[in-house]
Amino acid sequence: MLTSSDFVGKGLVADSDGLTLVPFRIEDKGVAGVLGVGNQISVVGANPGADTRVIASRVRIAALPSPGSSGALDDSSSSSGALVIVAADSHTARELAAAASEYTLSVVLESD
Repeated sequence: MLTSSDFVGKGLVADSDGLTLVPFRIEDKGVAGVLGVGNQISVVGANPGADTRVIASRVRIAALPSPGSSGALDDSSSSSGALVIVAADSHTARELAAAASEYTLSVVLESD
């Protein structure tokens, strides 16, 4: 059976012109359990040199894998961390994509 969580597409950002979907992983899979689609988060990066910085501020979660899901959002791969997909402007999307290879990423759940 196919569900909406098996697909990621433009429909997730259709109501928000100029936004791009950007996937990244956070190290602590347990944190992903408290996140929900539509939540607003800030993404923080830390590297081994003790440098930390805010990578993305107040972006909306567009998709999260469901435990045991299959299809496009299957998160059972050998990759570490939990997959999170956010909708962001193109500049923030590029920054976040680049930071994913340089920093260990975590999130701060923001109030609406």
